[in-house]
Amino acid sequence: MIPGRASTHRVLGEVFTACTAQDRAAAAAGLGPLPDGTGRPHDRHAAAKAAELVAVDSAGGRLTHRAVLMQHVTAAFAELDPTRLRDHLIEIGAASARWALALDERQAGPRLAEGPEPSLFPEPQP
Repeated sequence: MIPGRASTHRVLGEVFTACTAQDRAAAAAGLGPLPDGTGRPHDRHAAAKAAELVAVDSAGGRLTHRAVLMQHVTAAFAELDPTRLRDHLIEIGAASARWALALDERQAGPRLAEGPEPSLFPEPQP
């Protein structure tokens, strides 16, 4: 099932709002840029195990949002190359948004209430 455009915009707008809030909290705490902290040997092992789980669950028809997200998260944690790390982080965002959309769909039925398409980037709340 592919979620409707308005519901996708709604979730991505919520992500934008959360990013803005995190930026404000970091600035208020006086935090500067953080290091990536990725590429540790145990992270590479966890990424391999998560990929195995996705393959097994997928082949058995038991794939879950949790397994998909875990595969993307562990792959990002294992990555040293900044370009590939960024790609993994985008996949984490997409997997997270798809999971949130699935929750919305289950809660509201097959179609969320139709209405005007929300702005993708709502004005942040103070």
